[in-house]
Amino acid sequence: FSLPFSLLCIVWSQVWRMAKVERRHACLAEILHLLDLLFFYQYRVSSGAGVVTSTPARKPPPPRLLQKLRPGIISYTPASTEGVWEFQRRKGRRSSPPPPLPDFTTSNRFESLSSLSSPGAPSSLENVLVIGDSIVRHLKPAPARGSASVSCFPGARVEEIARRIPAALRENKSIGTVIVHAGVNDMPARRSEMLKKHFESLAETVKKTTSTTKLVFSGPLPTYRRGSEVFSRLSGLNSFLKNWCMKNHFGFIDNWDHFWERPAFYRRDGLHPSRKGSQVLSDNITAFLHQV
Repeated sequence: FSLPFSLLCIVWSQVWRMAKVERRHACLAEILHLLDLLFFYQYRVSSGAGVVTSTPARKPPPPRLLQKLRPGIISYTPASTEGVWEFQRRKGRRSSPPPPLPDFTTSNRFESLSSLSSPGAPSSLENVLVIGDSIVRHLKPAPARGSASVSCFPGARVEEIARRIPAALRENKSIGTVIVHAGVNDMPARRSEMLKKHFESLAETVKKTTSTTKLVFSGPLPTYRRGSEVFSRLSGLNSFLKNWCMKNHFGFIDNWDHFWERPAFYRRDGLHPSRKGSQVLSDNITAFLHQV
């Protein structure tokens, strides 16, 4: 602005010298008008209004377009720390409900021992003891419940078996059933009446030892080609045990018909059972235990 103003002062001084007196006032008026224009131009430029032109102004964009053009403002609201944390399930395919849990039945494997120690409690003894001579060596009975053990005493007679039973019962107090197989080693003595008394004494020994153990007698096996005398005595022993056990409410396992004239069930001596014969005898004992 200072440069045009200086030029205007120089032009004014020259015009003032050259002009006549009557024209000086007119020139002064024009110069003042130019100064007004310069001041107005300077004011428009300094205020940012710009110079008016003939170009029409553009229309402002519509409000919807302004909303699209303006950048979005991201707001953040802190979550409340109060309350309980919750897991949000992801939306999508609904999963099938889990299968129901199986119903397990629990039991105490020492329950039978605890019932023994408490007086007046009902007996829940289920283990089985098979005791006898060499005939029971390879037996494997399978009771319905509990377990089975076999005690073999080769060459033992009925009287010796009776002496060994109390020690076996005291050693294993979970025995509920005792199965006795004996008598074949008493045949050479030829004392049938004495043999009957030995069986009666054995039964009394078991009763005195325990009142909850069930006593079962396994009948003798018929011999194969070992003479008619031994065969006849064993047949009489089988008949006696069958009637005596029924009378005194003892269990009895009849093996006679299963082994009579069955050479495949015996070894070469015709006295001891073979593997197949031991299996048949085990099956007889198992069938009896399952029926009780």
